[in-house]
Amino acid sequence: IDAGKKFLDLMIERNAVLLDTESILGDPELGYTGQPDKLWLMMNKDKSNFGFVITDWKTNKKKNFEENQFTKRMKFPFNDLPNNALGHYFIQLPLYGKLILKMLEGTKYEKIRIFGGIVVLLKDDGDYEEFRIPKQTLNTVLEMDISKFLKK
Repeated sequence: IDAGKKFLDLMIERNAVLLDTESILGDPELGYTGQPDKLWLMMNKDKSNFGFVITDWKTNKKKNFEENQFTKRMKFPFNDLPNNALGHYFIQLPLYGKLILKMLEGTKYEKIRIFGGIVVLLKDDGDYEEFRIPKQTLNTVLEMDISKFLKK
């Protein structure tokens, strides 16, 4: 609880506005659903536009976020990511973003961008660690034809 509160306080210091928690997302065309822990609205660095930031709590052991000599790479198009819990989460959050953008199509909000995502590792000692989604991974997921990767 302490770790989560510290992270929420940090996001408020960053001038993020919490839009929703545990949003239920889905799209029949995309063929999947999801539920991010937090959806935030934030200004970009030069304060010229705003966009979404997605955050998700994780309570894994730290070792599940680390690479070791046995860690392999994921398959294309994510072969730059480790095939471990953190690598999987780096794909999970942009998939949420893809759903959000799809759900906003045809509305006055359809031009809002996904600025990024943060995986928040909540630790037993009351602290947390942030892992930002790599921009390349975010862009790959947002631009990909997801139907090629889903089993029917």
